[in-house]
Amino acid sequence: NDEITLRVATALDPASDEPFGLDAQRWRDWWQTKKSLTKEAWLADQIQIVRSRLTTLQDSLDSCRVESEQRQSAVLHRLRDFQRDVYRRMNADQKELALVEWLRDPLLEVEATALDIIKAQIADEGQRPEGEVATALRELLKSGSASMRREVLRVLQNLSGPAVVRDVLAQLEVEQDPATRHAILKALGKLSDPEAAPALIREIASPQSPTECVREAAIALGQIMPKADDDSPTESAVSALKTRYASTPEQDHPLRAALLTAMAGVASEAFLPEFLAAVESDDATLLRPAIEGLRAVGETSKATRFRDHAAHPDPMVRLAAIEALGELGREEADLECLLLRLHPTSESNELARQAAWRAFNDFQHRKPMAERVQAAQRLRDLPDLEIAYLTELRAGLANVNGDAAHLAAVLRRLADLLLQRQSHANAYPYLRDLYQLHAGTSAPEAQDTGVEWLAAALHGFPLQQPGEVITQLLAADNGEASAGKVVETVEQYFASGEQTATADRNAELVGHLKTVDASLLPPRWTKLLNGLAEPAPADTPPQGAP
Repeated sequence: NDEITLRVATALDPASDEPFGLDAQRWRDWWQTKKSLTKEAWLADQIQIVRSRLTTLQDSLDSCRVESEQRQSAVLHRLRDFQRDVYRRMNADQKELALVEWLRDPLLEVEATALDIIKAQIADEGQRPEGEVATALRELLKSGSASMRREVLRVLQNLSGPAVVRDVLAQLEVEQDPATRHAILKALGKLSDPEAAPALIREIASPQSPTECVREAAIALGQIMPKADDDSPTESAVSALKTRYASTPEQDHPLRAALLTAMAGVASEAFLPEFLAAVESDDATLLRPAIEGLRAVGETSKATRFRDHAAHPDPMVRLAAIEALGELGREEADLECLLLRLHPTSESNELARQAAWRAFNDFQHRKPMAERVQAAQRLRDLPDLEIAYLTELRAGLANVNGDAAHLAAVLRRLADLLLQRQSHANAYPYLRDLYQLHAGTSAPEAQDTGVEWLAAALHGFPLQQPGEVITQLLAADNGEASAGKVVETVEQYFASGEQTATADRNAELVGHLKTVDASLLPPRWTKLLNGLAEPAPADTPPQGAP
């Protein structure tokens, strides 16, 4: 009976790993190889067949999934392109309405494209979401997709405002996904709003909080607390941080470092035992927050360790130690350490050298003015820094009407440094100010400085006007002596061959000098200028030459 044969073959089909169909002879031959098997061997054989078929089905399923994902990706790519194209064609009002609608669309991919548009506006145009768009964006914190919530947080953490902080904190209260909780804590740190401090303290104190979340909460608290006011929850922060630090295994350096960072942000002397112990560590992750903590509470007893750590292999540890020395250093050894870190040969890290420079200036600002002026000599082998230091010192002395002798010393050194570099234009204002300090005195420095000032003006023409300088020099009490020096200086300038000016520029300079009242100068002044204005005679060819 064909129907019975078909049903039997269908029933037997799963027992074989080969398709015999309705071929009765092949089934009989197959049975001859199987009928002698024990029950256990038969079951083992059947299990192997099932496993083989399962592998085949799994491969087929994987292939279908890949194809489905590829098709879905292509469709979504076209959807995003279409969505962006539609958005570009809209006017401003339509764009805002569209973004609000798309951010609230039930299809995740439409929301994601709207989010991408907002990111591009922030990055490319500095345009931050406002009004209903900002509200719809914050509403996505309640999205059913954890990945979408994290993407929204990456945008919100770069914004600001009470509404953003409020909604992020509200989501922290209900968030169950560990990765998203971690993203929320990181966002709160970047938002740096003191309103988040209590929530961060609770996260640190919670025994159920994952280690990564505690670490991120501590880092965020360290960023927020320096900006908090006097009403900040310092007492609860101290309790939570000390308890968590004590229960953290010593080998968990990343978490301990984060907790130390939060302690440094709180800046309470209650953390001194933790800071003092950690600053003796050899681990760079602990050293930096420990140094910052000691600096925050003004603890100076570890200056020796700061000097040691200023040469630490880790540049960030060196940076923290240098900054601490600038703020807390008092001894000559501290200053010597900072001077060493200013040299590129000793300090390869640019940030550390910049910190050493700031620290050197901070160190000097605590000293009397006479010592600050004298300290410029410590920078003799770093002329660029010496010029920068003296320039700032000169500005400070001018602003407070400082001692004339100190100001004269600073101006003299600045002028000398710049003249050594042939930077006459930059030396000009310092020579002018120095001359004006000496003006009206019979001191030899007045006349010598006036000569240098005039030479700098000659080199700096037309930016500087030497005619005005000459007028001021001639108006001094020692008029005849000044007049002679003026002529001599101009003669030397044109005779030295040092000037690199063109003939046109020199002709213009001579024309400028002729505007000076010649009656105030000796007769050779007019002769000098007239000679400079005449063209040089041509060489006379030998007699008989063609």
